[in-house]
Amino acid sequence: MLSVLKNKGGGKDINKNKSTKESFSKPNPLKVEAHSYHKDRRPPTLLLVFVIILTLAAIITTIYLSNRNHREIVRLATEQFNQQQLILARSAAIAIEYFIADIEDDMLTLSKLPVVQKMEPGILEKMEIVFGGIPPQTSSRRLDKDGILRYIYPFEDWSKELVGIDYSQESYFQKAKETGEVVISSLVINEVGERRLRVVRPVYIENDKGEKEFNGIIVCSFDPEILNTLYISPIISGKTGYAKLLNEEGIFLAHYEREFIGENAFEVRAEMNPELSYDAINKIQEQMMAGQEGVDRYISGWHRGQSGKIEKLIAYTPVHIFNKVWSVAVCAPVEEVEWITSKAYQNELYNLGFIIILLVSAGIFFFIVFYRWSQSLKQEIEMRKQAEKKLKKAHDAFSYSVSHDLRAPLRAIDGFSKMIHEDYSNILDEQGQHYLQRIRAATQNMGQLIDDLLDLSRIGRQPMKKKLVNLETIIKKAYQALRPEWKDRKVNFIVYACPSVSADPNLMRIAFMNLLSNALKFTRKQTIAEIEVGCTKKNNQMVFFVKDNGIGFDMKYVDKLFVPFQRLHREEEYEGTGVGLTTVQRIIHRHGGQIWAESQPGSKTTFYFTL
Repeated sequence: MLSVLKNKGGGKDINKNKSTKESFSKPNPLKVEAHSYHKDRRPPTLLLVFVIILTLAAIITTIYLSNRNHREIVRLATEQFNQQQLILARSAAIAIEYFIADIEDDMLTLSKLPVVQKMEPGILEKMEIVFGGIPPQTSSRRLDKDGILRYIYPFEDWSKELVGIDYSQESYFQKAKETGEVVISSLVINEVGERRLRVVRPVYIENDKGEKEFNGIIVCSFDPEILNTLYISPIISGKTGYAKLLNEEGIFLAHYEREFIGENAFEVRAEMNPELSYDAINKIQEQMMAGQEGVDRYISGWHRGQSGKIEKLIAYTPVHIFNKVWSVAVCAPVEEVEWITSKAYQNELYNLGFIIILLVSAGIFFFIVFYRWSQSLKQEIEMRKQAEKKLKKAHDAFSYSVSHDLRAPLRAIDGFSKMIHEDYSNILDEQGQHYLQRIRAATQNMGQLIDDLLDLSRIGRQPMKKKLVNLETIIKKAYQALRPEWKDRKVNFIVYACPSVSADPNLMRIAFMNLLSNALKFTRKQTIAEIEVGCTKKNNQMVFFVKDNGIGFDMKYVDKLFVPFQRLHREEEYEGTGVGLTTVQRIIHRHGGQIWAESQPGSKTTFYFTL
């Protein structure tokens, strides 16, 4: 790669005499720094204050992290508690659905029996058989197509008097007749004042035309207390949590507190504690009645006989019963979770106290060790400063040797070989002239290499002078400086507008001269060279690019691209020392940026960098 950095001083070290004079004019740095060392010493009180502040900061941080960890534990415990309640609610919902499904299956069996369909003698015996096999119920009934009760089992006591009563106005009869589907009633009061739920299945018979004709219904009645006893009351979340079952109208079908059964869930709370607002739980109940599932929290005015402002957690899930949606909910006070987490918090407090004691002890120990270490460190720093000064002097001496002592014999070799070429070329044969040309080419290449190395060294050492610069102006000036490389070629050079950036203008000029020289060199074989310079925004960061349509390179060698003296093309084809891109990388890194390349063999190459 061609480096366009040039040593304008002709290889002379212009700082030689200056540094020599300064060595006599400046005071002895060792004496100054030794004096400064004793002057800057501070009493251990400041170090003690520093250690105390550091220890207090560690303690405060530990307390903060402990509190945050406790809040996280409470959050996780609450989530787990809600999930546990939701699992309980789901299990109860599934059990209730199976309970009703068992009743439906047995009613289906009963409805297919001809003796039941036609209400022939012997129907009570069939109803008794099926009645004994289905889940607990209070009665089975057979109503005709007009809604008149024809048969009831058990047929005893007061139930005998019900035969002949017209139930055609009951909503469950009308709905079963209209839809032809199995339905379940709302909570009803039977003939002797007891709460009942009724599962109803329509019965059909074939008429003379072979068509199905409605011929009444079969009714299975059961006490909702069965659901409460089997599936709702046994659920206890935590220590005092409980479950409840609401129908599609918001009526409690089952509840841990028996007096709530049959009451409207939206109204009963206000009766228990009218001073509170129940907007939150009412909104939750609306979601329950809509068939939704979820977890939430709300303020209750009552819990297991205790009134007051009680925050509760609730988990609810739907129960699908035919064409209706009921909902099971499991509730528990928030203090159930707080009781669980309080035990863990006590252990955290013990651990926190132990950690604080350790931190205080560590602070005292650190103060003693650090004070002793700081004294020895100051002495070591003094020694390192002296070593760095000696190293810098040796580096300057080496730079002078390279720029003067090595360059002088190279110039002599080049000069004498030129004289031989000009004055004695007629004496040398063709092979001798070839050797002479190789000598001159080697010395010139060595001189260029020395220049590039010195420039690379200076870039790493010279101070940065950042200011707001217009890169577009720098790019155009760098391109004009390279005029000898493109004046006799067809080059389509495009510079896109870019925002001003904070950078060292001299270093950026050197970087762009190297990148543009590189692009011009490797587009040399193109009929029309295409070179574009611009910027784009990626991931909220400005990325600059230099793109050309040159010969490109294989990306598997990209790791060698910025390594000094590494070349991806033969020197016979493309001149250069392999230091130019290393120089660019060092400039970009000094600006806190990154540089990379993308290429395709025989196609194009793009260099990207950030600042």
